[in-house]
Order: sequence, then structure tokens, then C-alpha cells
Amino acid sequence: MSDGDDGIPDLTEAELVRIRATESDVTAMGDALRNGTATHDDVEGALARLRSLDIDPQKQRNALHVPADAGPHSTALETILRRIPDGWGRWISVDAGWYPLVIATDDRLAELDDQYVVQQIKEVRHPALLLRTQRRRPQPRPARRLRRHHRGRRTRLSRDVPAVTR
Repeated sequence: MSDGDDGIPDLTEAELVRIRATESDVTAMGDALRNGTATHDDVEGALARLRSLDIDPQKQRNALHVPADAGPHSTALETILRRIPDGWGRWISVDAGWYPLVIATDDRLAELDDQYVVQQIKEVRHPALLLRTQRRRPQPRPARRLRRHHRGRRTRLSRDVPAVTR
């Protein structure tokens, strides 16, 4: 894994091409599933291509993913993505129309606290936007709690909390 000066991994051109192709396949599969035109073979094919993606998941998650449609906003968006700590995924999950708002929000937050940390940039509910911030650098998020319903009782399982049956 080649790292930049700041420890953020760089993806090779070949890795970027494979990632974009896989993202396109998954997007097309999602669209077909939503509109009811997906066949079993379509889903199996897209999942097979996803499984065959030969890129280290940690490297992919921690690399910068500046959107291809960022245009004049690419430098500002890259600066924001660099605020995201390892393990959270350095990409932006909003449409291009949101880029100016994301950048303006970042500017305002940086005025308040120039050491703030971004954890995610995504559209939560249309058209809401979430920029989570903290003063200190968080650790990568722990495994999510799993909930199971068993015979009408809810059991919560977690890596750091023993199972509890209510």
C-alpha cells in the first residue's frame, strides 16, 4: 500500500477503474431491484463482480474518494475528506448540488474549531445533511450492536457488553 505524506493511502489507476466499475454495477443492480426489473442472474452477476474486487478493504476505506463530478469544488472537498479519521471511509455520499453547502458548513465549523473532525458526509433524509464533529480524534467505530428477536425477547449482543436478555 503506497501512502501519501499524511499516511492516507493512494489507490492506483487500475484500482480506481475496478472500484468505479464495481460501484456502477452495484448502482445498476440497486436501480433494477427498486424498479422491479432485476433478475436472479443480474443480482448474482453484480455480487460476483463485487466479491472479485481484489483491493484491500482497509486501503479502499481509508483512501481519498473525491467525487468525479466535483469540478471546481474538488480541492475544498479533498480538504474536508482529509479531516475524516482512518476507519470511517473518506468519501462523500451526497449529490453534486450539495457540494457548496458542505464546503460552506466546513468553513463555518473551522471558524469555530479548526481541529474539528469529520466522521461522515452523507444525505441522511432527503434533503438533510449530516456532518458529525468532535474535538478529539475518535477511534474507528466499534462493531455495531446486533439485535435479535427470540421468542418475543430482545437480546443485544456486543463485543464489549455481555449479552443481556430482557
